[in-house]
Amino acid sequence: MLECGRHLEAALAALGAGTEHDLSKLPRLRTKTKHVSTPSFDVRAALFGVLGVDLTQIHGMGPSLLLKLVGECCTDLRAWPSVKHFTSWLCLAPGNKISPSHTCKHV
Repeated sequence: MLECGRHLEAALAALGAGTEHDLSKLPRLRTKTKHVSTPSFDVRAALFGVLGVDLTQIHGMGPSLLLKLVGECCTDLRAWPSVKHFTSWLCLAPGNKISPSHTCKHV
């Protein structure tokens, strides 16, 4: 696991090498829960250095899930113009369509 963590850290460092994202602008940590499968390095800071945004600010998005996301979608997040678009694509945003059979009727 430590070997994998070192490879992940090196890969993220290589991805972020050409970027100029200021780590001092990294938002305050939203939760302090340590996930079991999180690598030994600071994944949140490494991903911020690559992406320029802290996706862990989205409820339900932890470091391990974000590593998978970057692995699947790469680092170009321009396909989602806003956080709302991104969370909707992830199916984290609840649907707002309510069929007539689900509305309350007072008798």
